[in-house]
Amino acid sequence: MTDVSTPFDERKLIATLSARCDELLLGQDASIFEAPEVLNAFNQLVSSLRASLDDDVSIEKVRIVEGAYLADVYSAEKLGSMQSGLEPLLEQLGRGVASLELNAERPRPLPAADCGVTRGMLAILEASKDLATAGALVEVDHVSGAAQTLPAPTPRAISALPAHKDRQSRKVDGEVTGLGRGDARGCEVQIDGGRYFIVRNLALEDAWSWVMARAKLTGKANWDNGQWVLDTYQMQDQLVLS
Repeated sequence: MTDVSTPFDERKLIATLSARCDELLLGQDASIFEAPEVLNAFNQLVSSLRASLDDDVSIEKVRIVEGAYLADVYSAEKLGSMQSGLEPLLEQLGRGVASLELNAERPRPLPAADCGVTRGMLAILEASKDLATAGALVEVDHVSGAAQTLPAPTPRAISALPAHKDRQSRKVDGEVTGLGRGDARGCEVQIDGGRYFIVRNLALEDAWSWVMARAKLTGKANWDNGQWVLDTYQMQDQLVLS
């Protein structure tokens, strides 16, 4: 979780998450060609990590450099080491990956929770899997000089899990901060720099206008064929309101 109670100048950098990607190349005008699929998965990863970390550990916004997407990890000065937040989580994720891989070998794979993988951990591992599939394994570069590769399960370990049939609707309430490819149902939008939702029948040009207007979207999303989908919603243009 992001800690808003500790002033920025009382924090210290403890690590940087980096998703290396060969597609992120400099153009002739010094701009950088982006990789939307990698960016979407990295944003999902950062959002899921934030939700699983202690309040004294925060992850800053995603930034881009040639060859990688980056996100810096800070802790309160009083912590003094990684042991208080990120390292234990990385160890848990490693055990979770091993458990899910073994689970995929079962004739009837068990749900993730029965493998010791919580819903929050599964969200992180799903994003890590998507990044690895896109060829962008995530490195955790510690300030101390050590580096770790973020654990990532194989696609088979995730696809073997029983389908979720009891997902309740999810509340959506936040600023539209990005957009994704979507599918035949509609365009995909990002809310508050985190999770993506498909908006039913939304055209790409309309989604882009929402991003430019910093539109606020509210509604309820339902789980539909592997994705959260908004069928009914309300939208406010925050630039017009301000």
